[in-house]
Amino acid sequence: MDRKEAQTLTGKQVMVDEQQDGIYYGELLEVVTEPRKPWRGIVKINGIDSLPKQHYTSEQFKIRKPLYDNGQVIEVIGSKISKSECADVHYNESLRQAIQKEINEATNEQSDLVIEILTAYLNTLSSETTHSFNGTSANVVQSYQFLLQELEQPSFDALEKSMTTYGVCHENIWQCHNSLEKQMQNGNRDDFRGVNFLMYKSESTVLVVQHHYERTAKHGAQEIRFDRFEMTTDTGVRSIMSYTNEFTKDR
Repeated sequence: MDRKEAQTLTGKQVMVDEQQDGIYYGELLEVVTEPRKPWRGIVKINGIDSLPKQHYTSEQFKIRKPLYDNGQVIEVIGSKISKSECADVHYNESLRQAIQKEINEATNEQSDLVIEILTAYLNTLSSETTHSFNGTSANVVQSYQFLLQELEQPSFDALEKSMTTYGVCHENIWQCHNSLEKQMQNGNRDDFRGVNFLMYKSESTVLVVQHHYERTAKHGAQEIRFDRFEMTTDTGVRSIMSYTNEFTKDR
């Protein structure tokens, strides 16, 4: 890839081939060009295609872990960079897939030792809850999406508008304690009350939201819905926003 083609990929997904040290996904942030010198790329790592080359012996095996961490910004020579067809990559998930690929390719000679150690590494990753601005854990995302789906459109729109004023978006969700989901999963009930706790984290702001809710079935398809969002930033700015539907009284 020449520097002219590389410049068209600025802001897009690319691959970085470190050969024996693994192959990685990342966003090409900048193309650095100097006269009479090979071009270089500034890349923000966000995924893994292949682990570093693993070295085996008959009696010992030590995992060579990825060269780069999630979100790490690196500068590499242009010859290592190529266009990627994968637009949506999540670091932890891609790491798990790379480890599983290594397990599947283990040869018969050292398969027992290699598989045992790699599987332990894989299980360790699966039990961790690792967060980043672009790689929130799957459990948090799933719980958060459930919560959003339980909001009526006016309540959802009001929440989203308030988030925007604080400089955060849905992709910035960091933690989600969804007590409503837990209540709904614990059996048939007509009344749900409690508080959900949300934390959003952007590069400039941390926003904590207490979502007080009530869901009470009346008759027919009618349901009382009440939502109150109490928002506080890490700089002490606060606001409160409430929503009630047409069947709710005395709010």
